[in-house]
Amino acid sequence: MADLTTSVRFIKGIGEKKAQAFGKLGVFSLYDLVSYFPSRYEDRTKFCPVAAAPEGEGVCIRALVADMPRLVRVRRGMELVKFRAVDESGSVDITYFNQNYIKDQLSRGDSVCFYGKIERNGSRFSMVNPAYEKEDKPRGVTGCILPVYRMNAALNQRTIRDAVRQGLDACGSELPDLLPAEIRARNGLAQARYAYENIHYPSDFDALAIARRRLVFEELFVLACALGTMRAERTRESGIAMQPKDFSSFYAALPFAPTGAQKRAIEEAARDMTGGFVMNRLVQGDVGSGKTLVAAALCWLCRENGFVSAFMAPTEILSEQHFSTLSNLLSPFGMRVGRLTGAMSAKEKREAKAAIAAGEYDLVVGTHALFSEGVAYARLGLIITDEQHRFGVRQRSALIGKGEKPHVLVMSATPIPRTLALMIYGDLDVSIIDELPPGRQKVDTFAVDESYRARLNGFIRKLVGEGRQVFVVCPKVE
Repeated sequence: MADLTTSVRFIKGIGEKKAQAFGKLGVFSLYDLVSYFPSRYEDRTKFCPVAAAPEGEGVCIRALVADMPRLVRVRRGMELVKFRAVDESGSVDITYFNQNYIKDQLSRGDSVCFYGKIERNGSRFSMVNPAYEKEDKPRGVTGCILPVYRMNAALNQRTIRDAVRQGLDACGSELPDLLPAEIRARNGLAQARYAYENIHYPSDFDALAIARRRLVFEELFVLACALGTMRAERTRESGIAMQPKDFSSFYAALPFAPTGAQKRAIEEAARDMTGGFVMNRLVQGDVGSGKTLVAAALCWLCRENGFVSAFMAPTEILSEQHFSTLSNLLSPFGMRVGRLTGAMSAKEKREAKAAIAAGEYDLVVGTHALFSEGVAYARLGLIITDEQHRFGVRQRSALIGKGEKPHVLVMSATPIPRTLALMIYGDLDVSIIDELPPGRQKVDTFAVDESYRARLNGFIRKLVGEGRQVFVVCPKVE
């Protein structure tokens, strides 16, 4: 008797080699198998006459085999099976490459359903290697919504589909319904068995939409529960309890007045840092919204409590910019700002590490060098990372390991809606800077297609002609 933990070897036709091939796709058990969802679907529900079939698109036709399939040997290693099929609108020439068995499976007069692409050459129509099934012996090839799975060289679509079908039949009734009945009823969601059946073998597109909605909801529900648990555990974890400070003197010494959004973000983070628990907060705002000022204010709070801050930037250039900006902002308060990057000479690194260990800096700005071997911090109380998605988990964890449960602030200019940010960074509290300082132009972000290329090039030429600069940022393929 099979259950969800049973190996895929249970499936008829899955031997050791195919089981290894499934393993490369992350499929080891029957539960893995039925949870291996299609990557796309082919709509094979509609049939059309041969003469009306759109060229180059996958279509279903229903036709009679008009003559006996014949075998044509083109050369050694290449043999064709050719015949003609007809319906009321016209005829189509069918060709199969190196599938000789078809010659013995089809005969003149058979009513056959084909799925494939029709090519037109003058008044003649042709199909090459179409999927087929006899009308009186359907095999789920046509007249259905067919799932298409990601595969590898050792597995074809039919093998995966047949395996999934057997897996659902064997253990579909045991699929756990992770959603409480109350949640399911309140949101109008299908039961698990229905969802799994119709995500693989939908009866129609409405059923597919219902199944997909249920499974997407379940995935996000489980993620939200996990993140909620992480958040609850974090709030139970005691951290450095700093004493509250009045930021009025800090604001008064600035050469400009902070915006309301900046003050709100500072107050939210300061509340965390003085609450006795470890802060994990994301500050998100457009370029120019003033995230660095928020970081500076919290570094000031940290210094006022006798602790050191570390600010990690993803690149040398950004670390230089942040070092310059933070030095200017914090120098009126007598704060000492140091720097440590991988581009520094060996002597400079030794001197910087010695100063960090001696507690000579109130704030250290740098790159990944901040958590390199031999770097020891005196009373590290706050870690700030800029554009955290550009750091690996190990890099951030290594820096956090340099202190005794330091507070963590993450800054990002990536425009993320608040609800999405709460999901993506569910283990973090989120502060949004939604107000720009006076005189700052709002940054607009657009996603466009190739039709905008000429217009974009013209705009670039105009800006360059005015003596301005344009940056073209391309993704790095790693």
